[in-house]
Amino acid sequence: MLGLVSAGASIVPLNVFDNILPMMLYFVLGYVFYVSIFVGIGSVCSQNRKPSRYDYISIILTMPVIFSLSAIEYPGSLLVRVLSFIPFTTASVMMLRVKIETIPLWEFLTTILIMIISIYFTILFSSKLFKIGILSYGKRPSVKELIRWIREK
Repeated sequence: MLGLVSAGASIVPLNVFDNILPMMLYFVLGYVFYVSIFVGIGSVCSQNRKPSRYDYISIILTMPVIFSLSAIEYPGSLLVRVLSFIPFTTASVMMLRVKIETIPLWEFLTTILIMIISIYFTILFSSKLFKIGILSYGKRPSVKELIRWIREK
């Protein structure tokens, strides 16, 4: 504690917290988006060890990490701007862009709207999968059955 007091503001510069609110907003939206996806996946698995056939979804989580170096070096590039509008990469890429460059208001509002709409539909689909998947315990659904479950009312 004494070390923290004596170090003062030299530990963390105050300009680190300049864009904390937009970054927190993107973090929360990204978290809710991915949680709703994994709730849907988890609801169709009958046992804890069975979701391995859905592991390809986890690859989507690593996409922002792959593109992060490009986003840091060239935050205004076309690739980074396009990734800002794809829901799977929006949260991570926009958190980097917000810290590095000034984002136009229309891009900021559009990406927030895209995330909210994506969250709504993801929760809608995941809730349908959860409602039916939880009742059909012990049975392994096929991809065709999952699509049929999503289409049902």
